[in-house]
Amino acid sequence: MDVLNDTSRRHFVNIASIIGQDAIPSYVKQYDIPDVKQASAFDDAAFADRHNREYGLESPGATWLSAAYLAYNNKGQIPGSEIAGNIKRAAEVWGIEKDVSKAVRSIREHFEKLAAPKEETDADYGLVVYDQAGTKKRKYPMFCAEDVEKAASYFEENRRAYPAKVRKLVTTRILQKAAEFSVPEDSLPECIFKEAGLCIPDRASAIDELENRAMTVSDAEIAQLAENTAKLVKAAEAEELYKAMDKVAEVLEACDLVDGRVQYYGVRYMFPADAIYGMPVKQAADMCRRIVVLDGNAFDTVKMASEIKPDTFVAMLGPEFVSGVSSDGNIDPALLAAGLNKLAEAQKAELAGMLYDLFA
Repeated sequence: MDVLNDTSRRHFVNIASIIGQDAIPSYVKQYDIPDVKQASAFDDAAFADRHNREYGLESPGATWLSAAYLAYNNKGQIPGSEIAGNIKRAAEVWGIEKDVSKAVRSIREHFEKLAAPKEETDADYGLVVYDQAGTKKRKYPMFCAEDVEKAASYFEENRRAYPAKVRKLVTTRILQKAAEFSVPEDSLPECIFKEAGLCIPDRASAIDELENRAMTVSDAEIAQLAENTAKLVKAAEAEELYKAMDKVAEVLEACDLVDGRVQYYGVRYMFPADAIYGMPVKQAADMCRRIVVLDGNAFDTVKMASEIKPDTFVAMLGPEFVSGVSSDGNIDPALLAAGLNKLAEAQKAELAGMLYDLFA
């Protein structure tokens, strides 16, 4: 994983937090990260990993970032590899050896500190509770990536045991620890993101759920609350809606507590978060990047690139177009999406018809 492939910039955020914004050189902050098409034009020698074309070296900013990513990916230890050697030589050429050494040292010290024995604190756990005797109990221990995945799995299995606010607290801490230990997002259950509120709000579903509760809940006061919340959701702008979703989940659960539905969450009834949220934000962003709309219809460029032969693309769009959306002899989904979006509307309509014939 280098900066070119870190599309969510999650690793970059982690690196910046380790090194500190003030310690990041100005030439790194001013560096414009190339997109897929721009990077595809670079010579192999512009990358430290020339086989996979990763860890760019085309500028001081690219070289510094490549060194930082390599150190971060290896938990602060720079391996004695050809890639590391190429980065070191590029840093010398650009005259940034001291900056690179300082960054790598900060990352190494960060991971050494994580690895060192330390006194456990509440922050190492997903949930801290007190029993009737006042004795503190810690749950969901997370001291490494494996612990985070175990905590997420355990939460998914025991989700019904906690009220909405506790579910949000636990999942938020799980995601914080997942970021700290570089746990891949796709290794966590989707419910973690939904309970933490990191998914796309489903306005229509939220309104349906609230209006249904308003008509069926046995408590008149809570029924009015559900009705008022439904009106709020209907009128809310996108940003206001996102902020209001915690309230929506709490109102739905308040209704379900009255009527005894909570004990059947995940069995007979959906959890509020499952009903009012769609896909995780990052997944939605990735989907948007791979989907193109042609003549009012959505097509997946990943599917197109994998299932349509290059010769077919040449026949449909011409060799010049195919050359511009190819990388290493293969159709690149990201370049394909960018190329298709630039087509004239008439071309898009014609292509949509051809694609329907292919996929029919």
